Amino acid sequence: MAHTMNPKRYYRALQRGNDAFIEGHFYNGRFYEGNNLVGQIDDDGAFRYFESKDDGRPTFPEHIAGYVEGLVLTLKDGSLFDLIEVKSKSSSKPPAGQP
Repeated sequence: MAHTMNPKRYYRALQRGNDAFIEGHFYNGRFYEGNNLVGQIDDDGAFRYFESKDDGRPTFPEHIAGYVEGLVLTLKDGSLFDLIEVKSKSSSKPPAGQP
């Protein structure tokens, strides 16, 4: 199952058990830190994060850091993040009533 994020809407990732979003935002299936494109979600739900090590090798094999199913991002280390729609890319807290 691929992601179910709506186009032209901002989403932030909230790690389960935390009350603050991680840095960055999703928009149109792409992940940005500030205005820099640093990742994307492929059609099959693979979350590619383009970070590289100092020697130029990708941090994650083939840049795949995890997978998105519905509105849940699961990183390769098992960390779970709920992808929550927000009004803007800089929203720092979940909307009222969200986890």
